[in-house]
Amino acid sequence: MLITDGPNGEKHLLDVLIGAADTAPDQTTVHVRGDGTERLVTHRQLRDDALRVAGGLHDAGIADGTPVILLADAGDDFQPMFWGTLAAGLVPVPLPPEPTRVAGVRDLLGGVPVIVDDVCAAVARTAGAPALHLDKLRADGRAPHRVPEPDPDDPAFLQFSSGSTGTPRGVELRHRNVLANLWQIGQAAALTADDVSVSWMPYFHDMGLIGTHLAPLAARLRQVRIGPLTFAKRPLLWFTVAHRHRATLLSAANFALALAVRRVPADALAELDLSAVRLMMVGAEPVSPVVWRAFVERTRPAGLDPRALQPVYGLAEATLAVTVPPLGETAVPVAVDRAALSDGQVLPCAPGPDSVEVMDVGRPVPGCQVRIVDGRGRIRGDRQVGEIEVRGPNVAPGYRGDVAATAQVFVGGWLRTGDLGFLRADGRLCVTGRAKDVVFANGRTFHAVDLEEVIAGTPGLPVGRAAVIGCTDPATGTERIVAFVQWARPPAATADAVLRQTATRLVEATGHDQVRVLPVPAGAFARTTSGKLRRRRLRERYAAGDFAAVEQQWVNSSIANLPGSRVGSRSDVEELVRQVWAAVLCRPVDEIGLHDRFPALGGSSLQAMEVLARLEDALGRTLDPAELRERATVAALADHLIAPAAPRPVPPPAPRPGHVLPPATAAVIGLSCRFPGAATPEEFWLRLIEGRDSVGEVPPERWWPVTGPVTGSVTRRGAFLADPAGFDAGFFGMSDEEAVQTDPHARIFLELAHEALERAGYAGPRRHGRRVGVFAAVGESGYPELMRTHADGDDRATTLVGNLRSLVPARVAQALDLTGPAIAVDTACSSALVALHLAVRSLRDGECDLAVVGGVHLNLTPTGHQLLADAGAISPTDGAGCSTRRRTASCRVRAAPCWSWPAPRTLTPPGTRCWRWYAAPRSTTTAGR
Repeated sequence: MLITDGPNGEKHLLDVLIGAADTAPDQTTVHVRGDGTERLVTHRQLRDDALRVAGGLHDAGIADGTPVILLADAGDDFQPMFWGTLAAGLVPVPLPPEPTRVAGVRDLLGGVPVIVDDVCAAVARTAGAPALHLDKLRADGRAPHRVPEPDPDDPAFLQFSSGSTGTPRGVELRHRNVLANLWQIGQAAALTADDVSVSWMPYFHDMGLIGTHLAPLAARLRQVRIGPLTFAKRPLLWFTVAHRHRATLLSAANFALALAVRRVPADALAELDLSAVRLMMVGAEPVSPVVWRAFVERTRPAGLDPRALQPVYGLAEATLAVTVPPLGETAVPVAVDRAALSDGQVLPCAPGPDSVEVMDVGRPVPGCQVRIVDGRGRIRGDRQVGEIEVRGPNVAPGYRGDVAATAQVFVGGWLRTGDLGFLRADGRLCVTGRAKDVVFANGRTFHAVDLEEVIAGTPGLPVGRAAVIGCTDPATGTERIVAFVQWARPPAATADAVLRQTATRLVEATGHDQVRVLPVPAGAFARTTSGKLRRRRLRERYAAGDFAAVEQQWVNSSIANLPGSRVGSRSDVEELVRQVWAAVLCRPVDEIGLHDRFPALGGSSLQAMEVLARLEDALGRTLDPAELRERATVAALADHLIAPAAPRPVPPPAPRPGHVLPPATAAVIGLSCRFPGAATPEEFWLRLIEGRDSVGEVPPERWWPVTGPVTGSVTRRGAFLADPAGFDAGFFGMSDEEAVQTDPHARIFLELAHEALERAGYAGPRRHGRRVGVFAAVGESGYPELMRTHADGDDRATTLVGNLRSLVPARVAQALDLTGPAIAVDTACSSALVALHLAVRSLRDGECDLAVVGGVHLNLTPTGHQLLADAGAISPTDGAGCSTRRRTASCRVRAAPCWSWPAPRTLTPPGTRCWRWYAAPRSTTTAGR
């Protein structure tokens, strides 16, 4: 099948963004920050931002076709960086923010330019690379008069293997390769504009960039992105964001499934609803059946359909996707005989100690071919193991500037993947292992020979052979790195320290904590007749348990426990840090010294995120990854933790009493609402852009059955909430009886205030120490009238307090432990504006640091409606065809809107508007919608 264009007829990659901005300009990408806030960027805004960056790059005088390294911590910085580079006629090179990687790639490419955001500027300096700053490019650049129209065979961008520690190898993807794979992914995954993708995968990884940004953008669907470090620190956030945004598409690597099983509590998942997820692609590294089953069981209470999970196969040299299973089927591991498999034959059998389980990764995507060959390139039959080769329009032409590697891997139009596998009778692929000497760790790929060079220089390690392999932990299903070093008789007194140091060097090089270093005699290193090291044979022997005794002797697996208490003194802090490190590193506490470096103890980047999460929980403060990276010992980290927290730019220090801030210094940082037909701001916005009318017939359970028919000329149309009485009383510390006696105005406003604070990232400890004011626009609901008719009268005091409008904001302050003014406003039609005015004035006058302002209005009885109808103030057209603020508007229609947002004082320059959104859901469900 010849694929020449993208999913929408695009001729080059830049057409994907331009087309999205033209056909779906208001579709959004939601960027979830580490502090819980969110930022929404529309396709139109992304295009305009990218064009400004392109203008800045033109002004910098960079020649067309020049590769440009991109370093960005935040997704909303990377995206305009990537597209702006393309729009300037340059070739993007996404890289992880690691100085050694940046320096190596930059040298390979001939000292090319580097673009950085604020966070990654230090990485470029450490790598010795002069950098262009994104903010300056944005500020100084003007959109070019025309954008380039590259040839389909021109380079689109370069993909470097994500974990190479030696000579970098960059895959040169042409525009036609990328467009073809976007079409293939869209077809295989049945992507539509109605889908919602939630991902944490980094954009310097092919699955992150192509699978979770380019393909969704081509499909015009909504993207929600969490930062990779945020996910590593708080993996539950991935699921809570998916719950809130009703995600239909997820993607992950095997290590992420294992991380979720290990660190996401089952009871937390049970409170979420993931039933909207229709597809979750799992790839980037070998998929473990053990982890697969554990993840399916862990997420079952959240309603995640097991049929949604699909193991997929792909690689950077094929752009991304190679095989995807048919949608809607349940993935089941395939059990084959272990002995037969080692002989290259596939013999199905029942699962057991003599079997090996592999995952079926589906059929080739449309237009792509897969075949299995032996060592001489001859085609193998069905159920015969061999090397996997791939051909199709998505396969790249080769590696940038590496003619020898290109000739070795891209042969006769086929891509030699270096992976082993077999085809089932129906053409479906199963991957069984690796022919090439690579190691997978946390979704990244490392070459074994590079890692062997890393450990060769370990002080005290005898000169001799070394071999590094990757394998799967049979108990946990996670990837493990095993290094064999030639050391026949290691002395008990000194060898342990040397082996630990060797393991530390591997941890630091890979960021992976599952590392074993085993001393073995020279005879253990199998070689071919030509003298080449047979790492595959070592892997087979390790999997068979041949080195179990050596591993038991030299690998310590003690586990320590962690107390969960807050601390204050220096000794308390030091002890807390030691206990956290011990628990995360699975070491006894007495092995953690005050001046031991975290990486030297075997700590990986993922474990560092878990350390930060545990310390945040214990200390009630937010910690940045740099705080552990820059203070890698217990003593240094304790010094930092007991010192007063450095002031952060947001929020700023409180002003002096009476000090008035300048105008335009309040920012809306979150929003919640319950409108007729819309339970969230996102749903409300969708109704607006679709022009949908919320006015309809009065629900049959409203008004008429309660108080009898309404007399006179009155319409039976309006806009109403579906269930204004729904309320999770227990979440807010109220009994069901107290909730019934409380006006729904107060209940809904309490829910919305909490949700708005949560969307803004201030629902937890972050708001402690800040004065939070509450300003509520609230009128009559009619509930006291209902209570007089139907209340049993047992607790008139509770009924009285629960129905005083003046206490609506005070109830919020009491329930959420807020300290600041609590003011109820009722100035008829201007109530909401007056409440907002008072909130902003309170912020400017320094009365509060954060203000929650909102309004609530319900029509629970027909009394007010009757009075307005008698006065001629109700639309005689029954509210049909609403025409707000138009000449055709005839009169008003009764409705029930409820909304709330928090606004902080900020040092934003005058005239700047700040909008931030938060997507983590509450830890409970609420029926009031």
